[in-house]
Amino acid sequence: LALAWWLMLYQMKTEIDGVDLSPDAGTFAFVFVMAVATGIFFGLSPAMHATRGAVSNALRDSGTGSSHRSRLQRGFVVAQIALSQPLLVLLGTMIALVIADYRPSSPEMARHVIAARFRPLQTGAVGQRREAVDSLVPRIAALPEVLAAVPEASAFAIRRVVSPGRVEVPGNAMPTIVHVEAAAPGWLGVVDVPIVLGRDVVLADSSAAQWPVVIGSDLARVLWAAANPVGQDLPSPALHELGQDSMTLTVVGVYDATHELPGMAWQGTPTRASVTAKTFRVYTAHGREWSHENILVRTRGPAAPFGPQLERFLRGAAPGLPVGSVQTVAQEGERQYRDMLQVSALAGAGGALALLLASLGLYGVVSLSVRQRTREIGIRIAVGAAPMRVARGFLASGVRLGLVALAVGLPLSIAGLKIGLSQQVIIAPAVNPYLIGAAIALVLLAVAATATWLPARRAADVDPASTLRTE
Repeated sequence: LALAWWLMLYQMKTEIDGVDLSPDAGTFAFVFVMAVATGIFFGLSPAMHATRGAVSNALRDSGTGSSHRSRLQRGFVVAQIALSQPLLVLLGTMIALVIADYRPSSPEMARHVIAARFRPLQTGAVGQRREAVDSLVPRIAALPEVLAAVPEASAFAIRRVVSPGRVEVPGNAMPTIVHVEAAAPGWLGVVDVPIVLGRDVVLADSSAAQWPVVIGSDLARVLWAAANPVGQDLPSPALHELGQDSMTLTVVGVYDATHELPGMAWQGTPTRASVTAKTFRVYTAHGREWSHENILVRTRGPAAPFGPQLERFLRGAAPGLPVGSVQTVAQEGERQYRDMLQVSALAGAGGALALLLASLGLYGVVSLSVRQRTREIGIRIAVGAAPMRVARGFLASGVRLGLVALAVGLPLSIAGLKIGLSQQVIIAPAVNPYLIGAAIALVLLAVAATATWLPARRAADVDPASTLRTE
């Protein structure tokens, strides 16, 4: 409880939007009562067992212990290790997601782009924010230090797209998943992604009957190989489960997909196919639904010295927009990297705690077995058994318990993760459940072997003469 209290106080010093981590006395009281109740409940059975036997039986017994009690202890250890598997799989998934989601910006963008972010307005003020941002962007772009200013792109749909010449078959999974994002004209240039064919999106695209889009060179190769994709259509079926009508995307340009694009959070609802298929990102100005909370500003010179001046300009030019932060992309990248390390450290600490609890239970069972079988070990060594062979026997016993626990807990945990991915409870396209399971199995077996070797090594140090004289 003291460690948890300290960690919560430390976490309060960091900025985590929308999360209240202040210590709560009621929560700690509940945990304290549950801990005491658990100790009493699980300590009652062995205490009753220890006081039930007759004195003569206790004096006659050599202390080898009941085989029933031994099986019960081993069963508890197997259950303890098996129940740690879901937590380890979840934490492994979290760490994999943190690593997969980290996308460093290009050096040119990091040095010359500032991200101005505004805090949310009151409910019902969306139109007011939209008008304020739309009027503010050209004023920022007119500053002498500014080369361009655009609202940040905004993801608003994930679509299934029918490949050219393919007839859609109801119920069949589509071969291509396209993630449509709304981008203001010039956004690709600001984020340092060149258009290699055709043109960029323009404001006039909002009135087009079809949806003009700029696609990536990777999607162009998948759909048209070496043919010119400009002017081609990408028909999309209606997604009734998402409340989306059918639409046709018309390619007007191709951007270089080898350049890293800034990651955008999914604001639409992903389809089930999106967790198993590669998602391509296309950009359109149709509907003008780009972000009205964040503005990207590309400067003519280094962005860092211009940051404070831009913040003062924003506070004076748009007092109705509460400024949240004005940082260069490089500064934001450093902050995101620190956050990534912090999340990874917290996840790793949770996994280490689960492994520690499992290893303590295994260590206790093997230690008790060594203690109960001290006379047997002494006799075996006295008649010629090699001490290390005795130690290996206890080591194999402990590792077998770990293998049994893995066989019970890990498949169920992997199955739960796969169900969560397929049902979109967990959105993690880049996560490989089997790779996570294999890593966890190796780590847990290494921990189990270490926890078992320590008492097993003590068994090899038993002095036969002293043991037999004591007995």
